Amino acid sequence: MGVNFTKYIDLLSDAKFALEKYQALPNSDPENVKFLKASLIAHVNAVDFWDCKIRMPSSGTLAQCQTQKIEAISINYPSVDKYRKTLSGGNGSIYNDIDNNQVLSLLWIDAKESLDKARKN
Repeated sequence: MGVNFTKYIDLLSDAKFALEKYQALPNSDPENVKFLKASLIAHVNAVDFWDCKIRMPSSGTLAQCQTQKIEAISINYPSVDKYRKTLSGGNGSIYNDIDNNQVLSLLWIDAKESLDKARKN
């Protein structure tokens, strides 16, 4: 995929700090803050999902972790929910065919769309 997990986390930490600084400004735009927070949250969800692949040693525990994460994430992201519905299993069972890159891409697209809304505002 070409993205370094550790650097990604560092960049998110920097982004969170920058957002907090911006939000504290007396002239910060609340609408921009809302969009920027939405973008940051999508990236945090991506890290949370991606972390399964890093921490889980076996495919069984990886699938279980990713199933739990995708079930939780799909509540707030229609594109992830639509993808989740294409998977086999679910509804209390384990998804064994989750494409890690697909889920991350969908979250990153959502993050970019929120950031684009902030830029246009």
